[in-house]
Order: sequence, then C-alpha cells, then structure tokens
Amino acid sequence: MIASLLFAAAVATTTPAQAVADDNKLVCKYEANLGTRLPVKTCKTKGQIARDAQEAKEMTTTAQSPGGVKGQ
Repeated sequence: MIASLLFAAAVATTTPAQAVADDNKLVCKYEANLGTRLPVKTCKTKGQIARDAQEAKEMTTTAQSPGGVKGQ
C-alpha cells in the first residue's frame, strides 16, 4: 500500500517538461527479420512509438467500419 501511494505521488508530480523529455527518450529493441536468424535493432523515441500505435489503431478502426477502406 505504501508503494502504491509513493507511485501515485511520483506520477502526480510529473511536469510538462518531464513529459516532453519522456517522449524524446530513445527505446531500442531487437526484432526478428523474416528470412534470417539475425535480429535487427530498431530504435524509436517513445513519442514515435505512441504515434505509430495510434495510427495502427485508426487504420484498424477504419478498415473494420462499415464501408471499410476506400480507394485501395
């Protein structure tokens, strides 16, 4: 319970400057590449990862809506 209160206090004190710094933090991961056993290192900022996730969500919603994707 004490840990959750400390976590809540830490989250509540995040300033806008800290949020921007978090979005600019670089995150790298190794991903499997089709046709090879060697993984490929991919680096993106947290902001780019969030934007990519939002775009993927929007594309899925559009494709699943009545009428689907038009012009393709």
